[in-house]
Amino acid sequence: LRRLEENATAPSADETPASRDLGCLRCASNFGGIAEPLRGRLFTGTDSHSVPVVPDSAGPPVRAPRGSRKQQKNGPSAAHFELPEKEDSQSVNNDEIIKGWQEVKLNVTNPINFDKSQGKFTVTRRGLYYLYCQVHFRDRSSAYLKLFVKLNDRVVFNCLQSHTTTPSSGHSILQDFNSCHVSGLIELPESAVLTVHSIRGVRIHYSQKLNYFGLFKVK
Repeated sequence: LRRLEENATAPSADETPASRDLGCLRCASNFGGIAEPLRGRLFTGTDSHSVPVVPDSAGPPVRAPRGSRKQQKNGPSAAHFELPEKEDSQSVNNDEIIKGWQEVKLNVTNPINFDKSQGKFTVTRRGLYYLYCQVHFRDRSSAYLKLFVKLNDRVVFNCLQSHTTTPSSGHSILQDFNSCHVSGLIELPESAVLTVHSIRGVRIHYSQKLNYFGLFKVK
């Protein structure tokens, strides 16, 4: 078999390099060898001899098209909600959950779903988030104001602010307005539920841009 291979691949006087390479391919085919271009070399059967037939070359990198699923998944994720403006302040319900938030559309992926009737934010993309929330009150019936955010019924952010309920001699209507703000980093698993709370019966001042809840994905 080796003699036949040597005879079949022996160069002749009128043979060109291209025809010699083709002869090697035919030789491998005739004697049951395996002709396979691998890293620029031809291997025939179990023979260790090889002839370069395909030059090594690295093609241009294949890039994912813009707007692919991978890019969308790794793109920015954020959400921002506000309480709509109303003429009169309104009291917090007995369940202490602040509801009625309205989403402000952003040109990013929203990582949460909001149930307006229950005031629940459900996380759809797990990750590390920066969360922020502010609520503006107009109330003097309580000796303190409170704002807290729960994650699956567990308090994760809390603001407590005290103030006097007795009007002073130089009382100003501005003394009736107070706000609480919370913010910080938090790890949120998928399907986790966030809710915003305050003290039942406390009156919220529904003024534009004063009441908001939002978060954005850090990692």
